[in-house]
Amino acid sequence: MTRDFLLETDSLRELSILGLIMMLAFSAYAPVYAQEPFSPRSLKVEIYADGVVSIEYSLNVDTTYATINVPLFGTSFENILVLNHLAESLDYESIAGGIKIYTLGTYRVWIIYETKDLTSEIGGGFWTFSINSPINFTIVLPRDMDIISLSRSPISIEIVKDKTLLKMLAGELELVYSAILPVPVLVPPEIPGAPSDASAFDYSGIVPTDFFKSIPADTPTVLMFKNFVLITSSSKRLDLSLTVDSDFVMKYFKLSVEPSESLSLDIHVDTSPPLGVTVLDNDIDIYLNIESEPTVQVNAILGLHINRTTLEAELGRQVNVSRLSWMYWDGSKWIPVPSHIDADGYLTANARHLSTWSIVEMVPLLVTAELSAATATIGDEITVYATLKDEAGNLIVGATVTMTIEDEIFPLTDKGNGTYEGAIATTGLEEGSYSVVITAEKEGYASGQATKMLTLQAPALQVAMQLSPETVTQGDTVTISATVKDDDGNPIEGAAVMATIDYKTINLSDQGNGNYQGTIDTSDFKEGTYDVVVTAQKVGYESAQTSKSLTIEAPIPWMLYGGIAALVVIVMVIAVLYKIKKRP
Repeated sequence: MTRDFLLETDSLRELSILGLIMMLAFSAYAPVYAQEPFSPRSLKVEIYADGVVSIEYSLNVDTTYATINVPLFGTSFENILVLNHLAESLDYESIAGGIKIYTLGTYRVWIIYETKDLTSEIGGGFWTFSINSPINFTIVLPRDMDIISLSRSPISIEIVKDKTLLKMLAGELELVYSAILPVPVLVPPEIPGAPSDASAFDYSGIVPTDFFKSIPADTPTVLMFKNFVLITSSSKRLDLSLTVDSDFVMKYFKLSVEPSESLSLDIHVDTSPPLGVTVLDNDIDIYLNIESEPTVQVNAILGLHINRTTLEAELGRQVNVSRLSWMYWDGSKWIPVPSHIDADGYLTANARHLSTWSIVEMVPLLVTAELSAATATIGDEITVYATLKDEAGNLIVGATVTMTIEDEIFPLTDKGNGTYEGAIATTGLEEGSYSVVITAEKEGYASGQATKMLTLQAPALQVAMQLSPETVTQGDTVTISATVKDDDGNPIEGAAVMATIDYKTINLSDQGNGNYQGTIDTSDFKEGTYDVVVTAQKVGYESAQTSKSLTIEAPIPWMLYGGIAALVVIVMVIAVLYKIKKRP
């Protein structure tokens, strides 16, 4: 009985194992109905000196969900931006403790926002930061911020662009740090165009070198240095690094930006351009090299205050303020941008990207031009000579000079010393008068033009003829031979050559090599002298004519010929008889 029980027990164990295997096998193919709609992918937290925290939170998203509800860090949120895997904006709406995102079709979501709920000032310039993260995350601390304590050790610590990066494990964290904020001052009234409600900071004892300032969104700010004043505002938080050449005399500069997200700018202000960038003629000795994050779209307004008296004293020359223009370097050349002086005296321009910028006085180029011939024959080559100067009479080299005739553009070669030369091929042009427009362009100059008139004539045909014979009896045939050449003596084939005599036209046939031939039947012409006019024509040539005189004589009547013959016979008979009579 015990043995039977054991057998039954073993059989039950085998059946249970088999059933468990079948359940596991089935469950491997069974759908999972409890799958989460998203999972955190990365988290970056940047703490600013004013206690604002910027969050960049990315999620992996199940594409089958039309919406997801995402809890955010903090309780109040500002400047929210939600992007899909194509960096396109997604619609969202606020819910308690987070946002509801409309995600259908996207597998990745980035959430970027700011909050003040994660930090707290505890006095004396000391702050605390607290967070509970479901994943490993990164904390970014700005310059001049000292870590006092961490509730747990970081995975790693790095310094990137003078910012401290802490890599932390998932979980709760409390950070105590010190951040002493400079005290704003009143905006001095002598600063032109500064908003009266701006946050102003006095650094007048220093020339900025790698100076860093984090500027909150929508907060007009004035930074006053020993030789430079920056008036700036941004629709998103702006991290600004500024270096100004110590040779600068006081300059007032405005920068207003509207980036697509929080922006970091590195600005270097110098009296000369960066390496590899062409120095502009007629610049005002200011070059701004502005480096920004390439992925952030920016609309900006640049402005430099212009005091004509001060500027002319600095440059040692007169300046026409109305000709001043902002220009930017596109990587190979300078591009002028429409600019104007605003009500506060700033030369302003709109910018859709930030790179190297400068200001130049757009002095006009003065062009003097001459043609090698004002009247020419089609097919001739015409040489164009141009001389470039500025208003002071200085010769301009290195310009791009072209000439335009009938929408055809021909380049002129820089011969040095402000002279340029080129040639116009007139082959293919028709007879008539043409405007030759010479245009000169150079970076930093207003383009100049000059116009010359060119008259083209069709090349003339030269025709010579012979009549054989030139005197004939009525009814005889006359051969007309003609030779057609151009002005250079080259034979012309394929011309239309005709002879006209007394309103009768005879077409001459092309014999090749410029020779043409035809005949005149004089049977229908009365006796007299006629002008035989030969005309040669060909498309693209000026027609030509020549003429010869032809004399046609009347034939002697046949009865006269018979009488003369009889008379001759009679005379011959008399002569013979006379000789016979005289014989002895």
